[in-house]
Amino acid sequence: MQHHTSRLPVALDFSGVWVNCVSRRMFRVEEAQLGMQPLTASRCLEMEEGHEEEEAQDSLVRRLMRKYMEHTLHEITYRATTKHASATSAGWAISRDLLPDDHQKEELIKRAFSDPAFMWGCATSAYQVEGAWNKDGRKPSIWDKFTHDGRAFKGSSGDDACDYYHRYEEDLARISEYGFNTYRFSISWTRVFPLDEDGNMYMNEKGVQFYKNVLRILADRGITPIVTMFHWDLPAELDWLDEEVVDYFLRYAEFLLATFPEVNWWSTFNEPWTFCTMGYALGLHAPGKQSQYLQYRCGHNVLRAHARAVDLFRRKFFRPGMKIGLVLNYDFPFPKDPENPHDLDAVQVDAIKGVGWFADPIYKGDYPELLKEIIGEHLPRFTTEEKNLLLKASNHEYNYYGLNTYSGRYVEAVHNHSWSPKQSFWKDDEPIGFPFIHAWLYKVPQEILLHLRWVNDRYHPPGIIITENGCADPGNTEYEYTVDDWHRVGFFRDYLAKVAEAVFEGIPVVGYTAWALIDNFEWADGYQRRFGITYNDFGRQCHGRFGGFPEMGVIKTYETYGWLKIGSVYLNILQYAIMGPHYTSSYCTSLYLNIAIYCIFHRQKMGQL
Repeated sequence: MQHHTSRLPVALDFSGVWVNCVSRRMFRVEEAQLGMQPLTASRCLEMEEGHEEEEAQDSLVRRLMRKYMEHTLHEITYRATTKHASATSAGWAISRDLLPDDHQKEELIKRAFSDPAFMWGCATSAYQVEGAWNKDGRKPSIWDKFTHDGRAFKGSSGDDACDYYHRYEEDLARISEYGFNTYRFSISWTRVFPLDEDGNMYMNEKGVQFYKNVLRILADRGITPIVTMFHWDLPAELDWLDEEVVDYFLRYAEFLLATFPEVNWWSTFNEPWTFCTMGYALGLHAPGKQSQYLQYRCGHNVLRAHARAVDLFRRKFFRPGMKIGLVLNYDFPFPKDPENPHDLDAVQVDAIKGVGWFADPIYKGDYPELLKEIIGEHLPRFTTEEKNLLLKASNHEYNYYGLNTYSGRYVEAVHNHSWSPKQSFWKDDEPIGFPFIHAWLYKVPQEILLHLRWVNDRYHPPGIIITENGCADPGNTEYEYTVDDWHRVGFFRDYLAKVAEAVFEGIPVVGYTAWALIDNFEWADGYQRRFGITYNDFGRQCHGRFGGFPEMGVIKTYETYGWLKIGSVYLNILQYAIMGPHYTSSYCTSLYLNIAIYCIFHRQKMGQL
């Protein structure tokens, strides 16, 4: 097998038409000129110099670019020949081999996720989708204040968002249509249990009824809810730097557990690393504070609140089958130079600072010693009682680990000092993976496998749910291009193939919820990113949704090729190829394991197109 020195930016048609998938320029060459030699980047440049560019046909360009992503003739892969973080460089050897074809990935995923109990789903959060920011008794959160001060992209806010508050029935129906059995969402603290002028919290009946309606519909449709207590929308009167916020959160958690007994799966917090670091160190998220060490006070209070909430759950509300956990985000790094022991150490330091900051106290009873050494006196300390409560939060009877991950990156030691790793996404003038619109978002499927290995080996959680994973389009992307989302299908398929590998290694992955159900308000980025598996036309006053197939489209596809079932997800395997962009929608993504395009369509139909 030949190895290539550059990432292939080309998709090739049998007729000799090929497209540079970076520049989108289209050329035509004789097949005999191509031969069987590898299409390295340097050879592509030579070919471009020797041939005139043809007038691009959008449909052909899209098809060839889709072919490039779907079949991924050459891709950066990471060959983990040893355990995830060995002291040698062997586990980090980078190769650019031909990937297994889609048929192999299909079989791997089918075998790994055949259990009907596996939790397939999608996710949203309250502030990002609900809108109705001042309706029916909802009070302001720190994100209302932050966005009303003009701190988000182009002065945008979640005032209207996706108008999910008024259109939840329509959106919940999509979850069933997409074949999911799980829906992860958050409850807005200020909608159900706001503070009055005296600082006392009270039940807002209309807010409670809204979530009761959501849960009733989910139950009727056989969809399991995973409910997040806190997804960043803290009441405007509170602050995570104040110790009293722990008591407020405990009362709020008790209110939720008592009010919504129909919920069996809870998470206390979503991504504390993000809202503490972005909100208190960098100032890019609410409440917009900037300081070198405030994030550690924030994180300390979050961990104390989590421990007390789980203890309350254990003592007063737990019954067999109920689960509660914490959702942590992290994009696992690769050493910039796998032969450099300092870069290998930098990987471990970065993981401990990113994951260990929150996971070590829960699964080991205290902060990592390395973090104590690095942060010093600026890292608060737990009491003995708090350490014991934290350890109880990891009890295997009710604990699970929520894992959010998206991309991969390189880290390197600065001046052979691994304590402050430098991160980057490029090496030798090449990106670490296929780049998406976010500056930090690259398609690096191996990342999720190494991430799962690291978490499992260090913490041994009883179960892991991948609570967020996905990719984005630009916010101004037009409907037809967005729903012709071959790139998103490829992203989910390749990441899920790596999750399947983890399952066969014995890592206890019990669920996967894609981010997100619908294009939504992406925090400080506003509406300039589209992570949804359902298109939302924010330009329309009614916020038009586009998702699913017309009935005729489903029937035609079913009669022609049938359905492929993996777990509880039904895969329409030829949506784009048969129906085209006028009928295809982000249903193609929501049934995101569209993994048979190559093995059926390519082999049977490509010659007819």
